[in-house]
Parts: sequence; C-alpha cells; structure tokens
Amino acid sequence: MARASAWFDDNDMSITLSGVQSSTMGSTSYHNSSTGVTTVVYSGSTNSTSNVVISSINMPYLTGTNGNYRYIAQSTAHTMTMKQHGTAIITLDDQGLDAKWNVDFVVQRR
Repeated sequence: MARASAWFDDNDMSITLSGVQSSTMGSTSYHNSSTGVTTVVYSGSTNSTSNVVISSINMPYLTGTNGNYRYIAQSTAHTMTMKQHGTAIITLDDQGLDAKWNVDFVVQRR
C-alpha cells in the first residue's frame, strides 16, 4: 500500500488504492464501485487545512478491477516545489468500512 516516496515535479501523478476488501465471518470479497474513497494532498510536514494543495477528491472505482480506485493528479493541480515534503491521505468511508492511509512523499525531479 503506502509505497510512494516521490511526487515528481511537472508530471501527472497517479494516486491508487488497490484491492479494497471487506471481510465478514471468514468470507472475503472485493469492495467495488464505492463512492466513499477520497484523497487529500498536503504540502509540508503537517496536515493542517493551510497546507492543502489538492482538496478532497473522489477516487473513482476502476471498472472491471478487484477493488481498485484511482485519481490522476494533473501536474498543474498543485504548487509544490522541489524537495518539499508532503502527504497524500486516502480515506475509505463507505457501508461500514472505515480506513485511512497516509502516504508521505518528497517532490523530486524525474
């Protein structure tokens, strides 16, 4: 899951949540077509509202996959600079499934 370490300057970036599953009583199934998967991208080392560079965005389900959601952040969607630290926070809040992932990164040149 939280693998990112770089946000590449002047590039579109893919934020992906893969293989979302729900499990009840030993039965596991993929959670597809949720509308409750969102992401917010913050610059800096704190996740305060003053550091939001990409506001809460719905991450659409990738049709035909097993629980995969993706948002493509356009290179023009933020003003982060080289060597700046940031965090993408992905939130799942749907049908009793609640989870949060914090993915830290540094803006780098590709």
